[in-house]
Amino acid sequence: MKKALAILYCISLLSLTALGQDKKPNLVLFLADDCTYRDLGTYGSPNSLTPTLDKMASEGMKFNKCYQAAPMCSPTRHNLFNGVYPVRSGAYPNHTFSNQEIKSLPHYLKPLGYRVAFLGKRHIGPSENYPFEFLDTSSKFIDINNIKPFLEEVKTSKEPFCLIICSHQPHGPWNVGDPSLFPPKSLKLKKNMADTEVTREMYSKYLAEVNYMDAQVDSLSQYLDKYNFTDNSLFVFLGEQGNSFPLSKWTCYEDGVHSSFIAKWPGVIQEGVETDALVDYNDIVPTFITAAGGTPSKELDGHNIIPIFKDPSNKGKKYSFSVQTTRGVIQGSDYYGVRAVTDGHYRCILNTSPERAFQNGVIGGKIWRSWLEKAETDKHAAKLVHKYQYRPKVELYDVDDDPDNLKDLADDPKYKKIKEKLLQELYQWMEYCGDEGVYTELMAYQHMNAHKSKVEPTFIKDFLEGEDKTDLQVGAIMNYNGENKFVGKVQVPKPIKSQKGKVSFSGYLSVDNDGYHTFYRKGNIKSEVIIDDKVILTEDHKMKYGVVGLKKGFHKITIHSNTSADLNNILWSGFEKKGKTLPVGQFIFANGPRTFIQNYSRDTESLGTKKHQKELKLIQKNTKDEFQEWSLIPIEKDLYYLDIVGNKKLNEKCRLKSKANGKDVFLTETKNIQKLVQWEIIEKEGYFYIENVAERSNNRNCRLAINKRGEICLVSSIKNNDLAKWKILRVETEKSK
Repeated sequence: MKKALAILYCISLLSLTALGQDKKPNLVLFLADDCTYRDLGTYGSPNSLTPTLDKMASEGMKFNKCYQAAPMCSPTRHNLFNGVYPVRSGAYPNHTFSNQEIKSLPHYLKPLGYRVAFLGKRHIGPSENYPFEFLDTSSKFIDINNIKPFLEEVKTSKEPFCLIICSHQPHGPWNVGDPSLFPPKSLKLKKNMADTEVTREMYSKYLAEVNYMDAQVDSLSQYLDKYNFTDNSLFVFLGEQGNSFPLSKWTCYEDGVHSSFIAKWPGVIQEGVETDALVDYNDIVPTFITAAGGTPSKELDGHNIIPIFKDPSNKGKKYSFSVQTTRGVIQGSDYYGVRAVTDGHYRCILNTSPERAFQNGVIGGKIWRSWLEKAETDKHAAKLVHKYQYRPKVELYDVDDDPDNLKDLADDPKYKKIKEKLLQELYQWMEYCGDEGVYTELMAYQHMNAHKSKVEPTFIKDFLEGEDKTDLQVGAIMNYNGENKFVGKVQVPKPIKSQKGKVSFSGYLSVDNDGYHTFYRKGNIKSEVIIDDKVILTEDHKMKYGVVGLKKGFHKITIHSNTSADLNNILWSGFEKKGKTLPVGQFIFANGPRTFIQNYSRDTESLGTKKHQKELKLIQKNTKDEFQEWSLIPIEKDLYYLDIVGNKKLNEKCRLKSKANGKDVFLTETKNIQKLVQWEIIEKEGYFYIENVAERSNNRNCRLAINKRGEICLVSSIKNNDLAKWKILRVETEKSK
């Protein structure tokens, strides 16, 4: 072993001689968090204050065409530190981990005599794949001063080192820095931003964090100067993916995957130069290995870019590729994979599920709501809102003329050959990575610790044909956790004891669109789920989920469980609803005319009008003739309380109350009668809106309307046929007719 290390050391010395150096350089990398490249002064921002990074660019090299392999934190960081494309390494969803065989910087640099230290945000794993020398016990906060003991040690030992510093800025919630430096009204917004008061307010707070991060880089630079490391260090700054405004992070548009990249290396890189060479995060590992005197492994997907450091006219690579995995993202679509390629001039994007609406945590947030409101009267805002959620299969942009990616050239005949060539390269890259598009997206849970199934999940790729059962009239209001389309209806009779001693439920699942559905198991229950005679979940509790393709129509569903209660621990997700929002146990057996309002985050409530009764009551779903437990009862004139029948003491928590004019009905809190709280139903222009009383500007987000089937629905005011979070549906059965 010692002999092998000695040989490796001699080889590294020869490599350093080729670089014109007599000792190994230190390798320093500072990584920002969610910092759009165009929001740095040196990259042309008219708003930002980044004096440290501007100075660093004037003393080194600025890369104008640097990209990353994913537009979100965890896969980006894995790729940056291992040099392998996300799908190839297994680390492609968010909050992910690498395959066992993957190596990282410490594996390559330690044998070359380097100490490899890490400070700040991590989002990488497992630990054995990333054996850094961590300089802090928590990655939640970063204190640059924590590098001081390490620098003192290597100063004394004269060991070469690699130091990685990962900031938390300017990642949300944008609560550090000084926003007063960036008056909202004076900011110049990019074309891919809707001009609203909220946008300007939040952009100001974000820029304050960019400025705060710039000061962190300055603190690092001062430490390098203090210990005389600057002149013998390759110092790299990377901005990571774009910020969390719409059309940036979580997308493969330019503001999602185009990264800032500044490098400073006295004696190797000239001062104040820039390059249009195409590079990406894959190139960092092989470049650091080469700078340290080693030879990059053939398993790496990047290239040594030291030749570009020496001569900025070098072209770099021909193409850079990116992958976005939406499955597993907070409030993300159940599946929506995006793949992209750029040659530095054009960007081609492949949306693997264009029939779906794109969803993530941006939608429903404060900024998004302000964009929705603006979109009602502003065509540009309406275009941005639609573009973010509804995308064609293929998009093409000229990134030099259109850095905002707003002018799609995919259908322009003049760019047909360019589109076809880029798509060809993209498909070849996907094949190289083992990327199967939608299938790879749906298997993302197997690469996330929080969702991974210990037993390989069932996956039925071929779509099962649905039945045409027009005689089955059932329905329910379903809470799809922010999704905007009503997806399915179910009917299941009362449970029947099977011969195996288990409880069996059989009925039909209605699917409104062709798509994949995932069935989940909570806890260690041993329920079995069968769709159209295909076993989706076996009784092995180690299998957490199963996936099946279902065509539009009715599909027979059978569930075998030990007890009726186990049914509440089976959940499903599908075409337009996020995973783990709809328990299969929430089936309604409709026995008469009722209007149901059912919240699927709870398992005992539905609002129904009993036959021959005028008052509204909350009906217990699992019984067809009784309405026990909950009721909506009148207390006094024009005042209604939500009451637990068995416990009158709790009936004052909230109430429905009519105003004096009798036109408005709102929820208020009885402890503070004179103050309206949160939500109110109001009438405007013939529609009923749900309004946030504290924020009047939000009153047009959704409204009550009649859909094509004659059902009363909450619909998006932006798109009338787009059903929103709650749906009110009248149910009629053959018995009631």
